[in-house]
Amino acid sequence: MTREICLLVEYRRRLVDDRTRLTNRLIALLKQYFPQALNWAGKLGSLPAVDFLTQWAQLETIQKASPAEVQDFYRQHGFRLGEKIQTRLDEIKAARPLTTDQAVIAASASMMRALLGPLRGVIAGIEAFDQQIEACYQQHPDRQIFDSLPGAGPALAPRLLAAFGADRERYRSAEEMQCFSINCWVRMRHCCHPLP
Repeated sequence: MTREICLLVEYRRRLVDDRTRLTNRLIALLKQYFPQALNWAGKLGSLPAVDFLTQWAQLETIQKASPAEVQDFYRQHGFRLGEKIQTRLDEIKAARPLTTDQAVIAASASMMRALLGPLRGVIAGIEAFDQQIEACYQQHPDRQIFDSLPGAGPALAPRLLAAFGADRERYRSAEEMQCFSINCWVRMRHCCHPLP
């Protein structure tokens, strides 16, 4: 069970890295032709943002949508804009495109759609791994130990369990555990010597 949790946590971490990579590519792309979406779509690594960009791939498409359609989207996807919804609608109506070059807009929108498919899959994969990790962790005999650690919530506790493992003899002291888990960065310092 411990080995299964270790693998699940590791594979989930890889999917999170994939989500970050895809999200960064999406941010760079949107900055080239539809930067307003970075504020309007919500957190880009989330399904609501993917749905927003799927529905409105460019500024022109969201400006053609009715205010009721935009409001319904935000409401259905759990955005809590409250009184700010009218401000958002005014922003959408008044927004000016970054570029009017249709070649840039069309190609960028196509590339964005190509990124949204894998991103949607990765997000769903992370959610599936979260459920598997939770189910496996709840059955683990050492769960109560890691649940009792300060600050160890539903995401960190299984990762700690995976790091410590089931072998009680693996680490003989806290110092050995620190040596195992420490990250070390070597930085180069450049020094300037005054000319004589």
